[in-house]
Amino acid sequence: YRAALGDDHPDVAATRSNMGNVYESQGRYDEALKEYEEALRIYRAALGDDHPDVAATRSNMGNVYERQGRYDEALKELKEALRIGRAALGDDHPNVAATRSNMGNVYESQGRYDEALKEYEEALRIRRAALGDDHPDVAATRNNMGVVYERQGRYDEALKEYEEALRIRRAALGDDHPDVATTRGNMGAVYKSQGRYDEAL
Repeated sequence: YRAALGDDHPDVAATRSNMGNVYESQGRYDEALKEYEEALRIYRAALGDDHPDVAATRSNMGNVYERQGRYDEALKELKEALRIGRAALGDDHPNVAATRSNMGNVYESQGRYDEALKEYEEALRIRRAALGDDHPDVAATRNNMGVVYERQGRYDEALKEYEEALRIRRAALGDDHPDVATTRGNMGAVYKSQGRYDEAL
């Protein structure tokens, strides 16, 4: 791409963003940030500061910062991504839901559970309206809400969210998918906390 289009073409930025995604999935966070920062530079120069691709890249950067425990930087990027996404795409777009979910992850990591739930609840509302009740992204949000409820000791509410996440994930992804195993493990932890050891197994 770079040879044909030049270093500052949006397609080059998209490729760099994809490379960032790969590095992020491998836990190579510094390399991911380098790719995302370069993608952001290109997108801003080519498309302007308020383009949805700028928002998506900033959201990706926020995710990496969250994984590194750099919560203030994560929230800065995510709040800017949310501002851009809402202005460019509207309040009820799935990308806005993704950014809200990512903000919930940061708040949850910080122990700011009420703020995390607020973001997850809004993400859930958007995702259900835009994607339907049985979409894997809906399941992911419900699972995240279950984690927060569990950390708050609200075990019945946690189980309700986990059970719904499990139902969706099994139907959409199959019984052997890692996300199904994650939700089952979360449910087992709640049962153990409740002293329901037979169910935990």
